[in-house]
Amino acid sequence: MRPSRNDVAKEAGVSPTTVSRVINSRGYISENTRKKVNEAMERLGYYPNELARSLSKNQSSLIGLIFPSLTNPFQMELITHLEMLLSQINYKVLICNSQNNPENEKKYLDMLRRNQVEGVIVNSLNETLPEYYIPDLHIVSVDRKINARIPVISSDNYEGGKMAVQKLIDKDCQKILYIGGVNNNINMDANKRYRAYLDLIKNFNLTPVTLDLDFTLSYEEKYDKIKDFLLKNTFIDGIFTDDDSAIISLNIANELKIDVPNELKIVGFDGSNLTLQYVPELTTIQQPIKKIADLSVQTLLSVINGEKPDNITNLSTKLKLGTSC
Repeated sequence: MRPSRNDVAKEAGVSPTTVSRVINSRGYISENTRKKVNEAMERLGYYPNELARSLSKNQSSLIGLIFPSLTNPFQMELITHLEMLLSQINYKVLICNSQNNPENEKKYLDMLRRNQVEGVIVNSLNETLPEYYIPDLHIVSVDRKINARIPVISSDNYEGGKMAVQKLIDKDCQKILYIGGVNNNINMDANKRYRAYLDLIKNFNLTPVTLDLDFTLSYEEKYDKIKDFLLKNTFIDGIFTDDDSAIISLNIANELKIDVPNELKIVGFDGSNLTLQYVPELTTIQQPIKKIADLSVQTLLSVINGEKPDNITNLSTKLKLGTSC
C-alpha cells in the first residue's frame, strides 16, 4: 500500500497540514521542519500526487504533443527541441504517436483533455476531426492548416521548393521527377513544394514528371515504388523530394549503378541534423527546426494566455549543398 500524507506527518512528527505546506511551498516553514518532512517522504518513498496538486491550482503544467510518427528524423528533432524548451519553463510533456491513424488521434486528444493539459502542439494529417474545433482546447499546429482559429507554424515550403527545383535546373536537369503527395487534398504546407515544382517546370517549358507517394508508407514500400518507377523511366536526370525518399533514391541509384550526380541529381527537403550527420552527401533544403520549435512554444503560450497570435508563420529555409546535386 502506498504511503499517505498522514504517514509522512507521523514519520516526521508534524501535522498533515505542515506536510501539505511543505509540498506546496505555502506559508512559513522553518528549514528544520522542511528538512524533516523531505527526509520522511524519502524514507517512506512518498511522492505527491502531481495531478491533484495541479487541479487544485487550476493548472496542470502539462503540454501534449501529437505527431504521426516518431521515426521521421525531422519530427524526432522537432519533438526533442519542443520537449527541451517546455522543460526549461517547467512544463511536462505527454508525447503521442498517432501513427497517422485518426482513431488514435481522437483517443489521444480525449486522453489529453482528461489529463487537463494546458495546450497541445500537433502535426496532424487528420484536420477534419471535430475534437480540433473544441473552443477551450489550446492548440498550435506545425505544417498543417486545421481551421481558422488554430495558428500554423511552418517553413516557407513554396520558396524552399523553388530553391530546390532551381538548383536542379541550374545543373542542366531536363527531366525532373517530383516524388511526394500529388493527389491528396490535405491542408499540408508541404504541398506548396509541389506547387513550386509545377510553377518552375512551367516557367522553363519543361514537362512535369511525378510519382504520387504517401509519406506514411514503409521504407520497403517506398523503395519498391521508386525503384520500379526509375527502371521504367530511365530518362529521369533529376529528383526533388523529401529527405527520406531522397535517401532511398540515393540507395536505389547505388544499386542500379546510376552515377550520382553525373547521371542523376537529387535534392531533398528537411535537413535534420541526423540526416546530415549520416548522409552528408545529400543536397537538401534545410528547415529551421529549432526556430519552428521556439515559435511553436511561444505561440502556444500566447494562446494559453488568451492572446491572438498570427495565424500562419512561414520561416525561411536554406540550401544545404552536398554532392548529390
